Amino acid sequence: MSGQQPVKCLYCGGDVPAESADCPHCGAPSHFQQQGENPRRQRRFLIFVILVALFCAAMIVYLPR
Repeated sequence: MSGQQPVKCLYCGGDVPAESADCPHCGAPSHFQQQGENPRRQRRFLIFVILVALFCAAMIVYLPR
């Protein structure tokens, strides 16, 4: 037994075991599944945020006051 408490289904309100991929009552996908981290995706997001910040800084310096 995993020891985790069941969570409520967002669609029907039934109890869904934490390790279940679908609600046993209505078949809706569970939104409480454990997801692994993807370092490549995190790196792309970090690069995107840095580029947006650099673009904003360049616009602040470049635009006339």
